[in-house]
Amino acid sequence: MKTNKHIVIVLVLGLLVAASGQASEKAAKRLSETLSASCLVRISSDPAILPLDLAPLDALLHSSGVGGKAAREVLGISPDEVQDSDMILIEAISSSDSMISSAATAKPEPTPRRPGESTAQYEARRRAEAAARARAIAVARSSKSTKPSFVAEESILVYLQVNLEDEMKPAAEEFMSALIDNLRSSLLHTFDDHRRRLDDYLKTAEQETARTEQDLRDKQEVLRRISGTQFFDRDQIIHNMMELRNKIERIEMEQLSEKVIIDATAERIAEIEAKTKAQLEGDDITKELLKMLDLQMRHLSNTKTLVDAGQAGQSHLADAEEKLARARIELAQRREQLSKSAGGNLIETLNAQLADSSIKAAQDKAYLASYKEQLAEAEVMLKGADEYELLSLETDIARENLREVLVWRDQISRRLRMLQPPALSVLGGE
Repeated sequence: MKTNKHIVIVLVLGLLVAASGQASEKAAKRLSETLSASCLVRISSDPAILPLDLAPLDALLHSSGVGGKAAREVLGISPDEVQDSDMILIEAISSSDSMISSAATAKPEPTPRRPGESTAQYEARRRAEAAARARAIAVARSSKSTKPSFVAEESILVYLQVNLEDEMKPAAEEFMSALIDNLRSSLLHTFDDHRRRLDDYLKTAEQETARTEQDLRDKQEVLRRISGTQFFDRDQIIHNMMELRNKIERIEMEQLSEKVIIDATAERIAEIEAKTKAQLEGDDITKELLKMLDLQMRHLSNTKTLVDAGQAGQSHLADAEEKLARARIELAQRREQLSKSAGGNLIETLNAQLADSSIKAAQDKAYLASYKEQLAEAEVMLKGADEYELLSLETDIARENLREVLVWRDQISRRLRMLQPPALSVLGGE
């Protein structure tokens, strides 16, 4: 008997639990039995993600991923019915004092009565809409934006209303809840996509920054290698080259002039020497003096032989040497006399002039070689200066490119740091 009682008690408890679960499930699935719902929604979002304007918001609410999805999942109707109907109404509530005042004093449009709607239902819905509008205005007056100016975010306060047809499932509140959830999910999904794009932009900017930095370093290294310790002033190099060319031209002209002078002087000396030689060869006195010189040289030779043989004394040798010396002097005096008469007195002066001209020619040759070497070096420097100037321009461009890339990278990085996910707050849901 006790066992049977225990079994009965267990069965009763099981039935009670099952009944309780079914009641809970029915309560969970119970509809709100509403054809109209309204609420006040504050949306905060980055303008790059969603421009907070009624047109894009209205289009988003009627899209297949937001309103269409809610209609399909909650009401069991096609998303096309949402797009082609006035089930979802949205109205902006401005937070500015002037527009708030205008909204508070403006006469509201009459609420249309739905077909088949009783007077009590119509009045209840009209009062609910009026109350929601009043709450929206009050919230707008007390919720002026106080976010810092550096936050790239906008906010909008909208009045959202859902009106279902009589033949639709009476689940306006559920539809409104799904609508807001889908809107929030859509905004967050768009935010995630936008953030991923910014991450990609930042990676690209960092890669471009590294490339541009290396390009600038490479160009600066080449500049240092070209210039060494010199500063390439192209205009100064060209000026120096012009001076060197002028000096080379002047020296070359002087060399031509000096060559003419040297040739003329050498020719004049040769003429004088030839004339002197001819006069000496044709002069009878010179011939006699030459004979006398020859006799005195033979006399000196014979005297040395006699002295060596002991047949003559030293006095005879000294007398022979003296006579030979006088003969030589007389011959030299005669030659000098003939040379002067032939212009020989000019030879010394001409030789001095020839020596000076030769020295000047040697100096000019050395200067010319030095100037030509300097000119060749200047031409190499000018080529280097041209390369330096071109590379300097490229370096300036690389430096400006780096500056722009750094600004771009910093802007993207700052944009990412400032980026805030969209926020959606529901106030006064009906």
